[in-house]
Amino acid sequence: MRRAELFWKKYSDLLRIESLPYLLAYIAASFILTKAFFSRWELSCIAAIGVFPVFLRKLRRYLSERRQHRTETEFYLMLRQVSMSLSSGATLENAVRETILADRKQYKVIGSELERVCRMLKNNYPAEQAFRVFARRCGNREILAFSEVLSAGIPAGINLAQLIRYLSSAFRLKADTEQEIKRLLNAPRYNNRIITAMPAFCVLLFRQLAPSYLEPLYHGAGRIVMAAVFLLLIIAWWLGDRLSDVRY
Repeated sequence: MRRAELFWKKYSDLLRIESLPYLLAYIAASFILTKAFFSRWELSCIAAIGVFPVFLRKLRRYLSERRQHRTETEFYLMLRQVSMSLSSGATLENAVRETILADRKQYKVIGSELERVCRMLKNNYPAEQAFRVFARRCGNREILAFSEVLSAGIPAGINLAQLIRYLSSAFRLKADTEQEIKRLLNAPRYNNRIITAMPAFCVLLFRQLAPSYLEPLYHGAGRIVMAAVFLLLIIAWWLGDRLSDVRY
Protein backbone atom coordinates (compact mmCIF):
# COMPACT_ATOMS: atom_id res chain seq x y z
CA MET A 1 0.00 0.00 0.00
CA ARG A 2 2.82 2.36 0.88
CA ARG A 3 4.56 1.65 -2.42
CA ALA A 4 1.36 2.36 -4.33
CA GLU A 5 0.99 5.71 -2.56
CA LEU A 6 4.56 6.68 -3.40
CA PHE A 7 4.06 5.66 -7.02
CA TRP A 8 0.88 7.75 -7.24
CA LYS A 9 2.56 10.77 -5.66
CA LYS A 10 5.49 10.51 -8.04
CA TYR A 11 3.55 10.05 -11.27
CA SER A 12 0.25 11.83 -10.57
CA ASP A 13 1.53 14.88 -12.47
CA LEU A 14 1.45 12.77 -15.64
CA LEU A 15 -2.36 12.90 -15.57
CA ARG A 16 -2.30 16.45 -16.88
CA ILE A 17 -3.74 17.27 -20.27
CA GLU A 18 -0.28 17.92 -21.70
CA SER A 19 0.75 14.30 -21.13
CA LEU A 20 -2.36 12.78 -22.71
CA PRO A 21 -1.08 12.83 -26.34
CA TYR A 22 2.13 11.08 -25.28
CA LEU A 23 0.22 8.39 -23.40
CA LEU A 24 -2.09 7.79 -26.35
CA ALA A 25 0.87 7.67 -28.73
CA TYR A 26 2.61 5.13 -26.49
CA ILE A 27 -0.46 2.92 -26.32
CA ALA A 28 -0.87 2.94 -30.09
CA ALA A 29 2.83 2.47 -30.90
CA SER A 30 3.44 -0.18 -28.25
CA PHE A 31 0.54 -2.35 -29.36
CA ILE A 32 1.47 -2.05 -33.03
CA LEU A 33 5.12 -2.94 -32.38
CA THR A 34 4.47 -5.72 -29.90
CA LYS A 35 1.79 -7.16 -32.17
CA ALA A 36 4.34 -7.17 -34.98
CA PHE A 37 6.86 -9.05 -32.83
CA PHE A 38 4.58 -11.45 -30.96
CA SER A 39 1.48 -11.75 -33.18
CA ARG A 40 -0.73 -12.60 -30.18
CA TRP A 41 -2.57 -9.86 -28.31
CA GLU A 42 -2.01 -11.35 -24.87
CA LEU A 43 1.76 -11.39 -25.38
CA SER A 44 1.58 -7.89 -26.83
CA CYS A 45 -0.22 -6.65 -23.72
CA ILE A 46 2.38 -8.22 -21.44
CA ALA A 47 5.25 -6.65 -23.39
CA ALA A 48 3.57 -3.24 -23.54
CA ILE A 49 2.82 -3.26 -19.81
CA GLY A 50 6.37 -4.39 -19.03
CA VAL A 51 7.90 -1.42 -20.85
CA PHE A 52 5.33 1.05 -19.51
CA PRO A 53 7.23 1.97 -16.28
CA VAL A 54 10.29 2.90 -18.34
CA PHE A 55 8.13 5.06 -20.56
CA LEU A 56 6.58 6.76 -17.52
CA ARG A 57 9.98 7.69 -16.12
CA LYS A 58 11.13 9.05 -19.47
CA LEU A 59 7.90 11.00 -19.96
CA ARG A 60 8.03 12.45 -16.46
CA ARG A 61 11.60 13.60 -16.99
CA TYR A 62 10.83 15.04 -20.42
CA LEU A 63 7.81 17.01 -19.20
CA SER A 64 9.75 18.26 -16.19
CA GLU A 65 12.64 19.45 -18.36
CA ARG A 66 10.26 21.10 -20.81
CA ARG A 67 8.47 22.89 -18.00
CA GLN A 68 11.77 24.06 -16.52
CA HIS A 69 12.85 25.32 -19.93
CA ARG A 70 9.64 27.29 -20.31
CA THR A 71 10.01 28.62 -16.78
CA GLU A 72 13.53 29.85 -17.49
CA THR A 73 12.51 31.39 -20.81
CA GLU A 74 9.66 33.33 -19.21
CA PHE A 75 11.89 34.29 -16.28
CA TYR A 76 14.55 35.72 -18.61
CA LEU A 77 11.86 37.69 -20.42
CA MET A 78 10.54 38.97 -17.11
CA LEU A 79 14.01 40.09 -16.01
CA ARG A 80 14.55 42.02 -19.22
CA GLN A 81 11.23 43.82 -18.89
CA VAL A 82 11.74 44.49 -15.17
CA SER A 83 15.19 45.95 -15.82
CA MET A 84 13.72 48.38 -18.35
CA SER A 85 11.03 49.45 -15.88
CA LEU A 86 13.61 49.93 -13.12
CA SER A 87 15.73 52.04 -15.44
CA SER A 88 12.77 54.37 -15.92
CA GLY A 89 12.55 54.92 -12.15
CA ALA A 90 9.89 52.39 -11.11
CA THR A 91 10.12 50.42 -7.89
CA LEU A 92 10.64 46.67 -7.99
CA GLU A 93 7.02 46.02 -7.00
CA ASN A 94 5.67 48.31 -9.71
CA ALA A 95 8.12 46.90 -12.25
CA VAL A 96 6.97 43.34 -11.62
CA ARG A 97 3.31 44.39 -11.68
CA GLU A 98 3.75 46.31 -14.93
CA THR A 99 5.51 43.33 -16.45
CA ILE A 100 2.55 41.07 -15.68
CA LEU A 101 -0.09 43.58 -16.73
CA ALA A 102 1.73 44.42 -19.96
CA ASP A 103 1.31 40.95 -21.42
CA ARG A 104 -0.05 38.30 -19.07
CA LYS A 105 -0.32 35.76 -21.92
CA GLN A 106 3.46 35.57 -22.23
CA TYR A 107 3.72 34.15 -18.71
CA LYS A 108 1.67 30.98 -18.95
CA VAL A 109 3.93 29.03 -16.59
CA ILE A 110 5.12 31.59 -14.03
CA GLY A 111 2.31 34.14 -14.30
CA SER A 112 0.54 33.04 -11.12
CA GLU A 113 3.84 32.93 -9.24
CA LEU A 114 4.73 36.44 -10.37
CA GLU A 115 1.37 37.62 -9.07
CA ARG A 116 2.25 36.01 -5.75
CA VAL A 117 5.55 37.92 -5.76
CA CYS A 118 3.63 41.15 -6.35
CA ARG A 119 1.34 40.45 -3.41
CA MET A 120 4.29 39.70 -1.14
CA LEU A 121 6.06 42.91 -2.18
CA LYS A 122 2.84 44.85 -1.65
CA ASN A 123 2.63 43.41 1.88
CA ASN A 124 6.15 44.70 2.59
CA TYR A 125 7.96 41.39 2.32
CA PRO A 126 11.63 41.82 1.36
CA ALA A 127 12.24 41.37 -2.34
CA GLU A 128 14.82 38.66 -1.75
CA GLN A 129 12.36 36.67 0.36
CA ALA A 130 9.58 37.02 -2.21
CA PHE A 131 11.83 35.76 -5.00
CA ARG A 132 13.20 32.99 -2.79
CA VAL A 133 9.65 31.71 -2.28
CA PHE A 134 9.13 32.09 -6.02
CA ALA A 135 12.24 30.01 -6.71
CA ARG A 136 11.27 27.25 -4.30
CA ARG A 137 7.77 26.97 -5.69
CA CYS A 138 9.08 26.78 -9.26
CA GLY A 139 11.94 24.47 -8.31
CA ASN A 140 14.31 26.31 -10.63
CA ARG A 141 17.97 26.84 -9.82
CA GLU A 142 18.29 29.97 -11.96
CA ILE A 143 15.55 31.75 -10.05
CA LEU A 144 17.08 30.53 -6.79
CA ALA A 145 20.45 31.96 -7.83
CA PHE A 146 18.72 35.25 -8.65
CA SER A 147 17.13 35.36 -5.19
CA GLU A 148 20.51 34.68 -3.57
CA VAL A 149 22.08 37.53 -5.53
CA LEU A 150 19.27 39.82 -4.39
CA SER A 151 19.83 38.71 -0.79
CA ALA A 152 23.48 39.74 -1.03
CA GLY A 153 23.05 42.81 -3.22
CA ILE A 154 20.08 44.69 -1.75
CA PRO A 155 21.50 45.02 1.81
CA ALA A 156 24.76 46.25 0.27
CA GLY A 157 22.91 49.04 -1.53
CA ILE A 158 23.69 47.86 -5.04
CA ASN A 159 22.05 49.48 -8.06
CA LEU A 160 19.08 47.16 -8.54
CA ALA A 161 18.38 48.16 -12.15
CA GLN A 162 21.99 47.60 -13.16
CA LEU A 163 22.13 44.30 -11.27
CA ILE A 164 19.01 42.90 -12.92
CA ARG A 165 20.18 44.11 -16.33
CA TYR A 166 23.50 42.32 -15.86
CA LEU A 167 21.82 39.14 -14.62
CA SER A 168 19.38 39.22 -17.52
CA SER A 169 22.25 39.41 -20.00
CA ALA A 170 24.15 36.63 -18.22
CA PHE A 171 21.14 34.32 -18.10
CA ARG A 172 20.35 35.03 -21.74
CA LEU A 173 23.90 34.16 -22.76
CA LYS A 174 23.69 30.95 -20.75
CA ALA A 175 20.39 30.02 -22.39
CA ASP A 176 21.80 30.65 -25.88
CA THR A 177 24.84 28.51 -25.10
CA GLU A 178 22.68 25.66 -23.81
CA GLN A 179 20.49 25.89 -26.89
CA GLU A 180 23.53 25.59 -29.14
CA ILE A 181 24.77 22.56 -27.20
CA LYS A 182 21.35 20.92 -27.49
CA ARG A 183 21.37 21.55 -31.22
CA LEU A 184 24.71 19.77 -31.53
CA LEU A 185 23.55 16.83 -29.40
CA ASN A 186 20.28 16.33 -31.24
CA ALA A 187 21.97 14.65 -34.21
CA PRO A 188 23.21 11.54 -32.32
CA ARG A 189 19.87 11.30 -30.50
CA TYR A 190 17.93 11.25 -33.76
CA ASN A 191 20.40 8.79 -35.27
CA ASN A 192 19.90 6.44 -32.34
CA ARG A 193 16.12 6.62 -32.66
CA ILE A 194 16.22 5.94 -36.39
CA ILE A 195 18.63 3.01 -36.04
CA THR A 196 16.56 1.53 -33.23
CA ALA A 197 13.32 1.89 -35.17
CA MET A 198 14.62 0.29 -38.37
CA PRO A 199 14.37 -3.38 -37.23
CA ALA A 200 10.79 -2.86 -36.08
CA PHE A 201 9.99 -1.13 -39.36
CA CYS A 202 11.49 -4.03 -41.31
CA VAL A 203 9.42 -6.55 -39.36
CA LEU A 204 6.24 -4.59 -40.07
CA LEU A 205 7.20 -4.30 -43.73
CA PHE A 206 7.86 -8.03 -44.11
CA ARG A 207 4.61 -8.87 -42.36
CA GLN A 208 2.75 -6.85 -44.95
CA LEU A 209 4.72 -7.87 -48.06
CA ALA A 210 5.69 -11.47 -47.28
CA PRO A 211 3.90 -12.83 -44.20
CA SER A 212 5.06 -16.39 -44.84
CA TYR A 213 8.71 -15.30 -44.63
CA LEU A 214 8.42 -14.54 -40.91
CA GLU A 215 5.79 -17.16 -40.09
CA PRO A 216 8.26 -19.60 -38.41
CA LEU A 217 9.19 -16.88 -35.90
CA TYR A 218 5.67 -16.81 -34.47
CA HIS A 219 5.50 -20.49 -33.52
CA GLY A 220 7.45 -22.69 -31.15
CA ALA A 221 11.07 -21.67 -30.61
CA GLY A 222 10.58 -18.74 -32.97
CA ARG A 223 8.71 -16.90 -30.24
CA ILE A 224 11.81 -17.06 -28.06
CA VAL A 225 13.86 -15.58 -30.88
CA MET A 226 11.38 -12.73 -31.37
CA ALA A 227 11.25 -12.08 -27.63
CA ALA A 228 15.06 -11.93 -27.53
CA VAL A 229 15.13 -9.53 -30.49
CA PHE A 230 12.51 -7.34 -28.86
CA LEU A 231 14.49 -7.29 -25.61
CA LEU A 232 17.70 -6.45 -27.47
CA LEU A 233 15.97 -3.55 -29.19
CA ILE A 234 14.83 -2.19 -25.84
CA ILE A 235 18.37 -2.52 -24.46
CA ALA A 236 19.86 -0.89 -27.57
CA TRP A 237 17.42 2.00 -27.30
CA TRP A 238 18.24 2.43 -23.60
CA LEU A 239 22.00 2.33 -24.17
CA GLY A 240 21.81 4.76 -27.07
CA ASP A 241 19.68 7.11 -25.03
CA ARG A 242 22.12 6.96 -22.13
CA LEU A 243 25.14 7.57 -24.35
CA SER A 244 23.54 10.55 -26.06
CA ASP A 245 22.31 12.03 -22.79
CA VAL A 246 25.24 14.35 -22.18
CA ARG A 247 25.06 16.47 -19.03
CA TYR A 248 26.43 20.00 -19.15
